[in-house]
Amino acid sequence: MLCWVPSHVGIVGNEQSGRAAKLAVAPMNITIPVEDLRKHINLLHSKWQEQWDSDTNNNLNAEKPLVEPWPSFTNRKSNTLIIRLCIGYT
Repeated sequence: MLCWVPSHVGIVGNEQSGRAAKLAVAPMNITIPVEDLRKHINLLHSKWQEQWDSDTNNNLNAEKPLVEPWPSFTNRKSNTLIIRLCIGYT
């Protein structure tokens, strides 16, 4: 049997759970030290490089052995053309 409860008002357990729910979704101001961010970014970059190095079926790896960003051209069409030329896509 289901019983509809119109609101949390007057029901102690419901009021407490309502307050707890509001606290759970409230924005939190957490400060993360810059050095911690750098460590995690470096770790992710190292893992990405390891994965890139281990992929032997990657034609682009010969042209671009490091996972550093490509120089960007003015538009997507130019970027696509340069990358296709580098990997031998015709």
